[in-house]
Amino acid sequence: PPYYHRNCMSEYMGLIYGNYDAKAAAPTAEAGAPKPKGKKNGFYPGGSSLHSCGTAHGPDAVSFTKASAADLQPVYFDQGLAFMFESTYLFKIAPSALQRFQDEQAAAEGVEVAPDYP
Repeated sequence: PPYYHRNCMSEYMGLIYGNYDAKAAAPTAEAGAPKPKGKKNGFYPGGSSLHSCGTAHGPDAVSFTKASAADLQPVYFDQGLAFMFESTYLFKIAPSALQRFQDEQAAAEGVEVAPDYP
């Protein structure tokens, strides 16, 4: 999965079915399965995310740690289907949707900055 980063464009992505490999906190979910009540971490089928220009985003701590320790070899991923749209324009977001940002911050708890990071 990607590392934490910021973009000079806006990204909107969604998960059509299966699992998203950068959000390991989500349990395996079949297409159409309801999101478990009380769960805030992970990325579920039918879910989407919006990262406006300059907004830091990336994998959860579990995915980051697992990917950082893995051998760097090509891996065929056939466990889901996601999409992403990018735009140079800023998207407006409703104030009620800003709560999702706090959930994203909580998922990042435990990710440590690499000692050689500039």
